[in-house]
Amino acid sequence: MSQLGLKEQVGALYVGHHGWLRNWLNRRLGDAHHAADLAHDTFVQHGLLIAAGPGRSSSKPVAQPTNSSLLLVGCHSDREVPTMHALIVVAHPDQASLTHAIADHVAQGVAASGPQHSFEFADLASEAFDPRFTQADVALHLTKEDPPADVAAEHARIDRADALVLVYPVHWWSFPALLKGWIDRVFTNGWAYDAHPDVGVVKKLQRLQVHLIASGGADMRTYARHGYFGAMKTQIDHGIFGYCGARVATSDLLVSSDAGYPSSHLDAAQAIGKRIFAAQQ
Repeated sequence: MSQLGLKEQVGALYVGHHGWLRNWLNRRLGDAHHAADLAHDTFVQHGLLIAAGPGRSSSKPVAQPTNSSLLLVGCHSDREVPTMHALIVVAHPDQASLTHAIADHVAQGVAASGPQHSFEFADLASEAFDPRFTQADVALHLTKEDPPADVAAEHARIDRADALVLVYPVHWWSFPALLKGWIDRVFTNGWAYDAHPDVGVVKKLQRLQVHLIASGGADMRTYARHGYFGAMKTQIDHGIFGYCGARVATSDLLVSSDAGYPSSHLDAAQAIGKRIFAAQQ
């Protein structure tokens, strides 16, 4: 087999199976980072075996994946699409708001993109998430204490997701306080990133794709004239998610001056949902 053929074969295996294998290992091991490493090592091992050919072995040292993970790759070799999961975070107290309607249409889009894909909601207001940054959060930031139970629960929800979708109204040209508090408390040192005085910041959310959907009352001319949207992208897309290594795949601002408002916002949200896992199809 040619080198090009080898690369295509291993690449197809990786694209088709890495996501579900990582998620399966995460559920079995309860450790997202170990699961990601093990899933990667499985494909390294599998790729080297392919390259070595029948009856040959590779001399290159690789980390050993579990027998179960190698078996799963073989058993699922006929799968055409992976199973992916989205966490949709909503920050609005009114269930009848446009923000919630947008989130619902994102979920409809995910569901329409394939029956193998799934989603869950994190409705911060109805779940009464506490956005206050307390002494317990300070201790966690300094890596002196374990995460409080509510923060650990949010870590687990994000760990089992392949995509994170934030749906929120614009308050004072940024996140509403509830969502900002969620970011402050959940995207923690030691989980979202590691801050090392000697080596700098280690980004730990590189596996995660992020989709941002903000809805605002001002028109786009106002956002453009004052640079508000650019400032939001700098602060949120780059300042928060870029700092942690998460890739912001889409960042949309839906405003009331858009043609067809509000139904056009719902159509746009459903289209975003359909595209979230399109690259993995």
